[in-house]
Amino acid sequence: MFARRDAHTNESQSSRCVYIGVSLKLHDKTPHKNVHRKNTQKPISAFVRSSYARGRTRTGTWLPTRDFKSLASTNSATRAGTLTNYYFTFSLRFCQVLNIEVAYKEILFNIITHRSETILYFTFWMKWLQLIVWHDIKSAGGIGLKKIVMSGGGTAGHVIPNIALLDSLSKDYEIYYIASEDGIERELIEKVGIPYYAISCGKLRRYMNIKNFTDGFRVIKGFTQAIKLLKKIKPDVVFSKGGFVTVPVVLAAGILKIPVVLHESDITPGLANKMSLPFARTVCISFPESKAHIKHSRIHLTGTPIRESIFEGDADKGRDICGFDDSRPILLVMGGSQGSAKLNSVLRESLETLKKSYNIVHLCGKNNIDTELQETVGYAQFEYLNEEMPHILAAADIVVSRAGANSIFEFLALKKPNLLIPLPKAQSRGDQIENAESFKNQGFSKVLHEENIDSLTFVMEIIDLYTYKDKYIAAMENSLMTNGVSEVIRVIKRYSV
Repeated sequence: MFARRDAHTNESQSSRCVYIGVSLKLHDKTPHKNVHRKNTQKPISAFVRSSYARGRTRTGTWLPTRDFKSLASTNSATRAGTLTNYYFTFSLRFCQVLNIEVAYKEILFNIITHRSETILYFTFWMKWLQLIVWHDIKSAGGIGLKKIVMSGGGTAGHVIPNIALLDSLSKDYEIYYIASEDGIERELIEKVGIPYYAISCGKLRRYMNIKNFTDGFRVIKGFTQAIKLLKKIKPDVVFSKGGFVTVPVVLAAGILKIPVVLHESDITPGLANKMSLPFARTVCISFPESKAHIKHSRIHLTGTPIRESIFEGDADKGRDICGFDDSRPILLVMGGSQGSAKLNSVLRESLETLKKSYNIVHLCGKNNIDTELQETVGYAQFEYLNEEMPHILAAADIVVSRAGANSIFEFLALKKPNLLIPLPKAQSRGDQIENAESFKNQGFSKVLHEENIDSLTFVMEIIDLYTYKDKYIAAMENSLMTNGVSEVIRVIKRYSV
């Protein structure tokens, strides 16, 4: 098996295609017109062609070969002879198609440049067959993408980062999603066209409740369902964003020895991620402070993945969506995907005062629309926004929000001055309080705790935020925190080999 230039065309050396030649007998190492047998040579267009010949794999991936040409023409390969060089070139291109680690390429290099021709022929075929088995290349399907199973749900905060990764992951992976039957994640994931598999799952509670007993059986059922699905899909890696829906999936992956990559957005891990830690190969974190709270031998500071679409908003479209037709600054108030009763209440109490100076966009959560305020000029309320959100954020001058990690990292990326009102300790494990204090200490945010809130304090904090907004913008512009998409993808690829 070797590669050569097409003898029947006038193509230059730089535009050659890769060919398979099957030889029953190895000749000398000098190139010769009879080195390959008649009618035994055929182009492997289904596998790989040179980028100069504009070839593609069946998966549609372009395969440039400039780097491999220089490797194939090194002194060691040249000394081993032209035929050896052909074997070397093909093996490197094959490694390129399958995205094999550099270490594996070096093994092939040593085999090819230091073995006799007969041993080379035998060893190369053995290695090639091993690669076929390793990567599960199907006879009818050619060389396929790797597979990844993603999971995360319960709230939008456990789903949006997964969506942010999809564009980059789809270049190298077939993507599948496993989560709950009726959670918000199902609606969000099915909208982007990813295969979605629903399993039974139970909520994990930190307090005594009769449902803790019944939900335990739901988790067990979900675990058996996840085992069956993972055996069917055969993923190379599982990526878990957290939330109670991920526990059965991660446990099943651990049992099946499938690599698991966890991502924790908050400073301290949630209960689901704590339970999943023993089954994870590695953990990605968003805050440097998280290292002190997560006990694992492999931790990567990646940041939080942020949707590229969030940077593509149009401020004019945002104003049109809300029906604002004047130049007053825009105040965006959002209480999370499930809404906040306290935040909704205090905003509506302060509405008459605030709308004198601001146009107000209010994301109030499901079933929290106040119909009596629908026609109020300068006030636009929505349960939840998805595709429109980039335009609303582009139009907003300042933001009042809960302190979920995904939201505050988006504010940081967009340089939006913000007032954070974290969930109180009584309603959470305190993760939003820690997130908010971290951003406050870095100069990115103001913080107002819910137990101290009233309409007067609320209005005064907003006025202060707008007055000194340039100070917060300057601090965010000096931040070293970046979009975590590329770093998370790098970690996923590392552990899916």
